[in-house]
Amino acid sequence: MIRSLFGGVSTKKLVESIQDNLTKLEQIVNESTENDDSAGSDAVTKIQDKIAVDIKKMKDILFGENRKAPDPARCAKLGIRTVEAGLMMRLVMKIADIGFEARKSVKDIFITLTNHDYGNFQTEFLMHTKNSAIFVKLLGAYERKPEIALVCGEMLRVCLSKKPIVKLLLTMDTLRKFFDDYLHKKNFTVWSDALSTFKMFVESDYMTDFLSDDDNYETFFRLFHAKLVLKFEEYVTVRESLKILGEMLLKRSNYGIMMKYIGNKENLKCIMTAMTSKAANIKTEAFHVFKVFVANPKKSRPVHELLYCNRDKLIKYLEKFHSDSTEEQTGEEQKLLITTLRRLKPLEPLEKKASPKDKETSSPAAGDSSSPKSAAT
Repeated sequence: MIRSLFGGVSTKKLVESIQDNLTKLEQIVNESTENDDSAGSDAVTKIQDKIAVDIKKMKDILFGENRKAPDPARCAKLGIRTVEAGLMMRLVMKIADIGFEARKSVKDIFITLTNHDYGNFQTEFLMHTKNSAIFVKLLGAYERKPEIALVCGEMLRVCLSKKPIVKLLLTMDTLRKFFDDYLHKKNFTVWSDALSTFKMFVESDYMTDFLSDDDNYETFFRLFHAKLVLKFEEYVTVRESLKILGEMLLKRSNYGIMMKYIGNKENLKCIMTAMTSKAANIKTEAFHVFKVFVANPKKSRPVHELLYCNRDKLIKYLEKFHSDSTEEQTGEEQKLLITTLRRLKPLEPLEKKASPKDKETSSPAAGDSSSPKSAAT
């Protein structure tokens, strides 16, 4: 009674109301699908409107209304009710069935519950393995309509801003979805959103640990090259992937990964291939990766040999590229690389290891007076 006098609403009743209406919505949608009943659309709209009204009330509690700051105690109570009822899981699972405005409000509520950890939403609900289906749904939204993908993408990224959740989600199976599908979407808005999510994975501190595993390292860069860097028919994908790669290698915590990467001749070949692109921006981004190989004072033998064999061609390329570049810093770097390439010398041939037969024929004979033993006697 007191709460109603002040315009409030019971958090318990609010959550229960949304739960009940979600159940009704599921029943109507299922019946309409089974019976091919177009008349059911009116009933769906009515239920959607009721859900939207209640979700708006939830948002008002968390964000404050009538220019008043939200009540932290009430926000915490709403968080507890939401977690206990599993409401956010249901809302995310049915995100495509609720209305447009309700979807945006659900996204705002999800982000607030996560950031403020109301009701231990982040630390207990999202981190519990039994609730991992919510992440599967958010990731899978890139396979849905753009309006669904964008809302779910925002919710997913707020999760990825929390280190423990990144550790939970960063798997090769997750990354494969981006390599194989999400980063090749024809819809630019969806592609851009997927790229933002992918970058959060790559830029996370846990990526260093993830790539310290040899299998993960080999698979990641094999797919990164084949699916992104060398996809020349997808200009923006190639440009952005090279930019991500350059930033990733120069990140201080990734020093070990960088040294391993620039010590591999096949990686250098991939970047040199990207440098042959006709697109100026792709050439520039490829150059920023290429310079790390050349500037490395401890080049591996295969990388040194590849650079030396192509030295003249690379110098001509860089001289032409220097004249086309408008960036002062890039121009200075090109001059330095040209100087470094000119100073490259051929490596000494590797000493051939003697075979057991060679050792036998080359060893001193038993009666040879030149042997140390004979000379001593």
